[in-house]
Amino acid sequence: MKPTIVLLSGTSWSPHHHKRNGIEFLSKNFKLVYFNCLPLLNRNNSYSDFHSKNISTFIEISNFDQLHRCLNTIQPDYAIDLIGPTREMLQINRILDDLSVKLIVQNIGPIQVPYRSEYWKHLLRCIFKKRAIKAYSGNLIGQKKSNLFTQVKIKALINTLFVNMSEKILRVKLRRIKPYAAIVAGKKGLSYYTKNAKFTVECPSYDYYRYQLLSKKLLIKHTKKDVKYIVFIDDNLTSGSDFDILNVIEPIQDKQLYFTKLNLFFDHLEFLYGCPLVISGHPSDKNREQYSSNFQGRTVVYDKTAELVSGSLLVVIQASTAVSFAVQSMKTIISVTSNELQDSFIGPQIRSLSKKVGSTYINIDKFSPASFRIQKINEKKYLRYLNEYIAISKFECKHPIEFLSALLKQNSLLNN
Repeated sequence: MKPTIVLLSGTSWSPHHHKRNGIEFLSKNFKLVYFNCLPLLNRNNSYSDFHSKNISTFIEISNFDQLHRCLNTIQPDYAIDLIGPTREMLQINRILDDLSVKLIVQNIGPIQVPYRSEYWKHLLRCIFKKRAIKAYSGNLIGQKKSNLFTQVKIKALINTLFVNMSEKILRVKLRRIKPYAAIVAGKKGLSYYTKNAKFTVECPSYDYYRYQLLSKKLLIKHTKKDVKYIVFIDDNLTSGSDFDILNVIEPIQDKQLYFTKLNLFFDHLEFLYGCPLVISGHPSDKNREQYSSNFQGRTVVYDKTAELVSGSLLVVIQASTAVSFAVQSMKTIISVTSNELQDSFIGPQIRSLSKKVGSTYINIDKFSPASFRIQKINEKKYLRYLNEYIAISKFECKHPIEFLSALLKQNSLLNN
């Protein structure tokens, strides 16, 4: 009989998450049960309608008592945390310990944490700029959809300092959790939440696996002579379903101004390089046809980011982790922001990522073609980013979950 794994999910389940979490590989050796924890986390649950044939049971979890009852009934061997280091995980971990369920945590797609200097610049901007007060997010995660336009400077400051202190206290508490296993990618994958695991599985990131898979299938055949387009990796910062799920306000409120300025910048790039710009659409787009119309007839392609980046001349990004494809394929990167984005919770993320990879940083509200210069690729920064966020060393072409599955299968055999 196959051991049972419960998947504790804190986001909507989609084909994208199915692939990213390696469900087809886990289901070969384990019985999978999916716990939709969105109601438990007080998140929007209206997008969770995708069901996978590889998962035997789907259960919606509304409270901790229900979680305890369901786990006690199913008696799983393992629980994989797909929620992340939140306050709720403290109580979830206590329940798992009580029922002797082994907790597995993961960080197979580490995110560049904003530099502390960028965090404080963002705070000061929000305090001293009237325009920024309206866009103020309260913290780097996002602002709840309430009292958004009634923030005052002193309240914004107190709120930020309180949130910052609360997050530090939470990290201290989360360090006490000792998972059974942790699957990590890159040096940054080993964080305060993963480093105390009994077993640590080093693996490449999911984006590394995707890129290597493309190379293995010989789909990456492009040379500089073949390149005929620029690609923009869109984060959908105006209407993504991710913001609805987390119940946070979108960082872009003046959508018309944002897309006008963005398309003007794209026009200049197309004129400068003599080739079209293609949009790599974000998987969270709620209405793809309507959203695509914002780019003035430019081609919008979904679910092909790795392929588009590998064959491009230039990559334009905001704060997407898909920057890893540009790093792996050694493409020149331009990071774009705006006044409104700088004042939002995503602002420090864009700026810090740009510094990390050494990209050209452009504010589309202040863009001047006369002074536009593109920085050359900083190979040292690319290599450092590769080691910290993608893969410490070269790995064979396997999904990160296959490394975890092999460990769990081996330990199950030893226990038997």
